[in-house]
Amino acid sequence: MDNTSIELRYKKSEKNLEPTSKRERTFKLVKDKVVISSMAGMIGTLCKDLPNFILYKLGIIHYVYAQLAASAHLEPKNICSLLGYTIGFLADITTGGAIGVATLIFLNRFGLEYWWYKGLTIGITVWLFGLGVILNLGTVHLLPLEPLFRLTSLVDHAIFGVVTVYLIYKWQTKAEDNWK
Repeated sequence: MDNTSIELRYKKSEKNLEPTSKRERTFKLVKDKVVISSMAGMIGTLCKDLPNFILYKLGIIHYVYAQLAASAHLEPKNICSLLGYTIGFLADITTGGAIGVATLIFLNRFGLEYWWYKGLTIGITVWLFGLGVILNLGTVHLLPLEPLFRLTSLVDHAIFGVVTVYLIYKWQTKAEDNWK
């Protein structure tokens, strides 16, 4: 066998792997449900963190979620350092990805109908357990008890739930259409 025939076979197989439409290119790598749902949870976390960060910068609230997440891993003196914020952000976004996978399991069991309501339910449940139970168990060094922080975090977590479920709903539907 000469090099020409190897090259021709490579080019022929390479053509078969190339996506033929923009839609195929978009969802070529995102067909796995776990990847879809964890990415959705991470994006939902970013959407949750944005209003929190804005309110923090405006001086309306005194903590960002990265600080709370960092306080579960670090001593109080290291929470507000650059490394502390980085660790907190990574912990927060990783938790969002894991909750995205749990959301997928929930949606597989109960379906995608009324996705927005299920998203609100998931977001508020995460808020209830995350800020209502876990923070009060002594697992963190920061414990924001201000009513305004608790109220704004309820809205932030509702945003998280709706965005996460919406993205899973849209991406999973498009990926399943692409599988057919």
